[in-house]
Amino acid sequence: MVDVAKIESAVRAQSHPPEALFRRHGVGWQCIVCPGDVLTQAEYSALMQRLNRGRLSPAEIKRNAVRAKGVAGHD
Repeated sequence: MVDVAKIESAVRAQSHPPEALFRRHGVGWQCIVCPGDVLTQAEYSALMQRLNRGRLSPAEIKRNAVRAKGVAGHD
């Protein structure tokens, strides 16, 4: 039985984006931090939703950087 909470905790402790820590393994997903565990597609999808909740997209990060430069130039 896969311990999804253990995998989630291990992935959160890494400095890499969560997507970079998983690879396809047959019909499932294997976490390279916990190589013995293989998640089903449903488990992987649910875990990615939890891990990505609250994270900014690359477009949002870029937009915020542009806004910060604009605000800094008006001091």
